[in-house]
Amino acid sequence: MFETKQENSPLQEARQLIDEQNYQAAVDLLTAHLQQSPDDYEAQFHLARAYVMLQDYTHSFEWCKKAADEGQLPIAWAFLALHYCEGTGCVKSGPDALHYVNLAAASEDPAVQHDVHLCRGVMHYTGVGVTRNIPEAYRQFAAISDNSLADQYIAQIQEKYPVMENGEIDLSQRKRSKWATAALVIMLLHNLILAIGCFAGEGDGLSWVDGLLSLFLVVPAAGVLAWQSWAFKGLLAVAAAIIPVTMLCVAFDFSSFALTLNAFYYPLAAATLLIRRNGFAHPWCSLSGKPDNGSNPLRRLLDIVMCYGEGNAFQHESAETKVFEKNLRMATGIVGVLGLWAGISLMLSDIGWDVEWNIFKSPGLWMFFSFIGFFLQFFDWQHTSYEHVTEVTYADGSKKRYKSRDIMDTMEGQFLMPLLSHLIFIPAMYGAMIYYVLMAILALISSLVPYVAGAAALGSIYGFFLCGQKLAQRKFRSYLLIAVGVVFGLIYVSAIGYTMSGDDTPVSAVDKQEAKQFVLCTGNEVNLRQSPSPSSARLFAEPSCSGRLYFNASPSSDEYPYQLSQGSIVERVGESGEWYQVRVSGTRAYALKKYFKAINPASVEVGLKQVPWMSTHALQRSSGDYKGKVVYYSEDEMESATDFYVGTMEGEHIHFYQHALLPWDGQQVQYDANQYKAIYPDCPMKKGADGAEVIDLQKLSDKKLKQFFAQGEAVNVRAYYFKETNEFLWIYE
Repeated sequence: MFETKQENSPLQEARQLIDEQNYQAAVDLLTAHLQQSPDDYEAQFHLARAYVMLQDYTHSFEWCKKAADEGQLPIAWAFLALHYCEGTGCVKSGPDALHYVNLAAASEDPAVQHDVHLCRGVMHYTGVGVTRNIPEAYRQFAAISDNSLADQYIAQIQEKYPVMENGEIDLSQRKRSKWATAALVIMLLHNLILAIGCFAGEGDGLSWVDGLLSLFLVVPAAGVLAWQSWAFKGLLAVAAAIIPVTMLCVAFDFSSFALTLNAFYYPLAAATLLIRRNGFAHPWCSLSGKPDNGSNPLRRLLDIVMCYGEGNAFQHESAETKVFEKNLRMATGIVGVLGLWAGISLMLSDIGWDVEWNIFKSPGLWMFFSFIGFFLQFFDWQHTSYEHVTEVTYADGSKKRYKSRDIMDTMEGQFLMPLLSHLIFIPAMYGAMIYYVLMAILALISSLVPYVAGAAALGSIYGFFLCGQKLAQRKFRSYLLIAVGVVFGLIYVSAIGYTMSGDDTPVSAVDKQEAKQFVLCTGNEVNLRQSPSPSSARLFAEPSCSGRLYFNASPSSDEYPYQLSQGSIVERVGESGEWYQVRVSGTRAYALKKYFKAINPASVEVGLKQVPWMSTHALQRSSGDYKGKVVYYSEDEMESATDFYVGTMEGEHIHFYQHALLPWDGQQVQYDANQYKAIYPDCPMKKGADGAEVIDLQKLSDKKLKQFFAQGEAVNVRAYYFKETNEFLWIYE
C-alpha cells in the first residue's frame, strides 16, 4: 500500500503498536514524529486510525482530512469518506462522502477498495449521499472479508430482510402486518354484510345500488388478502378515487351509504399496507412485483424530494453551501421575528379552557365520579351505623345510659343510615373529591397553556434553523428552505391571528351604509299614514305588544295607534310634496312636514358619556381581544333575558354586528327573585348612575365575553346619538 521506508523506524513502530492494539502509545509516537516531519502524510493517516480506535473522532477527522487533501492518499480518501458518511468528528455530509469515495474508487489498491466497499455499503444502508438501497448495501458489505463492522451490518440486514445470495430481497417471503390484515378483513366483512342487507331488504334507506356497489368493493379486499397483484392495483385505484367521488356525490345530493363508509376504509387499508413486518419483504413490493430496496413508497417519494446534491457545490465547505448558510441565517431572522411575535402574543393571550368549579352544574360528571367512588370506599370502609342512647341522671347524681329498643330507632341507625351512607353519601363525597382534584389539575394546566404554547413558538425558531441545516446539502435546498419558511410563517401568522381574533366578527361583510337623514317631531300625537294623503290608512301597533306595525284604514279599536310625540326622532327616507316619508321599525310611512324639522346626529363618543344609561351599559374596550370594540348590554324584564351586543365605531354611529340573548336562570345569567335582579356569576360589578349594580364592562374578561357570545348571532343594528334630545336612536336593519 505504501512505499517501504527502512529509515522510517518510528512509522514502523507505530504500525506495530496499532497491530498490538496499543493505540495510545502509537498516538504518542506518531505525534512526536510529526513534530519532526510535519509533511509525512502516511504518518498522519496512521495517526487518524489510532485516534479512531481511541474514539477520539475529532482529532481523527482532522488528521485524516489533512492526509487526504494535502497528501492525496487514496486510503485517506476512503477513510475520510467514512467519517463524512457516519458523521464522526464532523458534520454528516452526503456530497462530501460521495466525492471522496469516488476519488478513492479509482485506486486499485486492495486495502483502498476494502474501505470503498465499506463506505458505499454504509451510504446505501443509511441513505447518506445516495438513495437508500438495502440490496446494494448488502452486496457492498458481502464484498468485504474479515471486517467486523461489515459483518454487523450484514447481520442486521439478514435479520430485517429476506435477502437472497445475489443481495436481492426475496418477494416470495411476504407477510402483512396485523393492522393491514385487520383493516382488509373489516372492509371485506363490512361490504359483504351491507350487500346482503341491501338485497335482503333489511337495510333502512339502502337500495340495490348500494348492494351492487358493496359487492364490487368486496373484490379488491378479498384479492389483496389472497396476494393478488391485480386486486392490489384495484385497491389503490379505488382508494385514490373514492374520496373525490364521494364528495362529488354529496355535492349533487345522491351520496351512497356504502360509498361514504368505504371512503374511510379503502385509504386506511392502503395506508396500513405500508407497514413492513420484520424479516419479510415489503407488502407493496410483493403485491406489485417491483423490486424491494428496503423503503416503502412514501420513503421513496421523500428520497426524490430530499435527495442529496451532486458535485462540489454541495460539499460542506463549498462557497455555494456557505452562501446557503448565510441565506439560512437571514431566513431564520425573518421567521424569528414572526416566531417571537407569535410567542409573546400566545403568552399574553387568554387561551385555555374554562373550569367549572360549581359541581352542581356538572351533574353527569359528578355522578360518574360517584360511581367510581362507590368502589373506592371498599378500600377504606367506614362504619356509619349508630344507636339511640338515653342518659338518665338520678337525684343522687348517678347516671345511667339506656339503649333504645324502638324498632324505628334501630332501623334508622343500623339499617337506613348505613345504606344511605354507602350508596349515596360516601360515593358522592368521593366523587366530589375526584371532581375538584381534576378541576384543580385542569385549571393549573389551563393556566400554563399560554406559556407552554408561547415557549413552543419560541423554541420552534431554533427548530427551523436546525431543519435548514439539514437541507444544506440537498439538491433542491433553496426551494425546500422557501417551502419550510412559508410553512413556519403560516403557523406563526395563524397563531398571531388566533390571539387577535377575539371579536368573532361575522364573515359576511356589511356594505358601507349611505349617510342617513333624520327628522325631529315638533308636534304631538302626529299620525303616520300609509300614503301621502290624510285619508289613507293609519299606522297601528300590534295589540300583542310584539312590536309589529301594520296599517288599518278603519280599526275596530283606537287603543293601539302608532303616533309620534314631541321630541321623537325617526329616519327620513324621502319626501313627496308636503309629506315626509319616514321609516319606523322597518315600516315605511308618511307624515306631514310641518310637524318635523331636520336633525343631525352628534358625536357618539360624547353620547356614551352624556347619556346616563349608556355610560354604565356601553363601553368601548381599551385592551384585550375586544380592543376598540363597543360592548353594550341591557336587561329585558318582558323577555326575562339580557341582551348583549358588540360592535365598532363607524363615523357618526355605532354598528353592532353580533347579538347574544341570555335567558335568566340559565347557565350564564341567574335571577334572584328575592332582590328582583339578574345575577351574573364571575362578573365584576360596580355601582351604576342610579345606584344599582351593573357589570363593570372595562374589567370584564375576554373569556367571559366569549362565553356570552358563544351562542350569538350576526345582526345589523346601528345606534345614533342626538344632542338635542340627549338620547340614542337604535335602527334595526
